[in-house]
Amino acid sequence: MNLLKRPLIAFERAVAAAWQGLDRPAMLARALLLVPLLFGALSLLYGQDDNWDLHNYHLYNPYALVNGKIGYDLAPGQWQSYFNPTIDLLYYGLNALLPAPATGFIMGWLHGLNFVLLAAIGRQLMPAPSHRAALLLALAGCLGPGFVSELGNTMGDNLIALTVLGALLLVLRAWPQLVRGGAPAWRAVALAGLLAGFGTGLKLTNAMYALALCLALLGVPGAFWLRFRLAFVFGLGTLAGIGVSAGHWYWRMWQTFGNPLFPQFNNIFKAPLAAPIGIGDTGWIPKGWSEKLLWPFIFSYNSKRVIEIVMTQLIWPMLYLAGVALALRLLRDAIVGHKPAAPLARPAGLMLLFFGIAYLIWLNLFGIYRYLVPLELLAPLALWLAAQRLMQPAVGRQLTAWALLLATVATLPGASWGHAGWTRTTTTVELNRPGFEGGSNI
Repeated sequence: MNLLKRPLIAFERAVAAAWQGLDRPAMLARALLLVPLLFGALSLLYGQDDNWDLHNYHLYNPYALVNGKIGYDLAPGQWQSYFNPTIDLLYYGLNALLPAPATGFIMGWLHGLNFVLLAAIGRQLMPAPSHRAALLLALAGCLGPGFVSELGNTMGDNLIALTVLGALLLVLRAWPQLVRGGAPAWRAVALAGLLAGFGTGLKLTNAMYALALCLALLGVPGAFWLRFRLAFVFGLGTLAGIGVSAGHWYWRMWQTFGNPLFPQFNNIFKAPLAAPIGIGDTGWIPKGWSEKLLWPFIFSYNSKRVIEIVMTQLIWPMLYLAGVALALRLLRDAIVGHKPAAPLARPAGLMLLFFGIAYLIWLNLFGIYRYLVPLELLAPLALWLAAQRLMQPAVGRQLTAWALLLATVATLPGASWGHAGWTRTTTTVELNRPGFEGGSNI
């Protein structure tokens, strides 16, 4: 019996020591360096990106820009041929300079930097210093099915998430300045807006996050005009960021076609080479109020309602229930004047407000799961914060830990948009010249 007891005791002590070790600042610092590298390695393990959008326009668009093909080729990648190609210049340029596996590693590493931003946001919002919680919540966010399905590929949602999380982090880090107002506050929100706008210019669907953060700034405690100025300066920064990343493209589209967003919104600009209609994919939006109210449960049961691939996730029903419960609790406390034993910190409230507004915009405008990647990354942290407010902190931590473990395991083995085996070059072209019989007319 002692032969079994001693190894078990030693194993238990080792696990306890490792668990305590996760709460050391040095461990978090190592994770911030290593986890992005691990995502780069995972991108290599997945193989060459082979998603449909890559075949359709992610390679063609930067090629057309670099080689002067804009306005000569007529929509070879359908209407997506006229998306701003700036975001795809990165992948195109890396493939021109490096072997394809090196490009895949760099793309995975860049996507892995979302872990660094998530951990930094978590550290800003923890009610007490907890390096372990920040590390594990950031890791749980990066194991979401949407993020993992796009790891290392060109669809852009993982890359653009860096600008969303970066803008949110800048706002949270400047919280004391925001409450006081003045020049430091204006600089902070202008820089956050610039980053959010830069991402919006690269991928127009990112506008919902810029708008959500702008509106969330109206929830900063203080006088109305302070809140209004914060939101206004953030909006100006957003417009400047859009100009930096997309101004050149919008100007080119205006000069070439007469519509800066060609062929979208052509019901407004009336460009002659496109139908006078607004173009948008509204087939993913829930139909009616009943679906909107139950949407997280519906798309968790049938992922094809929000995405083209089969995907399993449980985090959204959990978070939806927690969010509704938190909203009702806050409403009750406001009505009866109740002061909770564990109040929600104001910066955490701003993050949850941003999260809720962004979700509602997505629900009514897009309904496409890929566009939820920034919120999926934040979802474990949002669930943790809500649980801390809804119940005793110790109970909330335990319940959230088990819920997130279940949600993470449920996503395995994960979905994919398509991968192929590695070769030195990303693409190859074979020209089969037809043979002609004598006397053929060409």
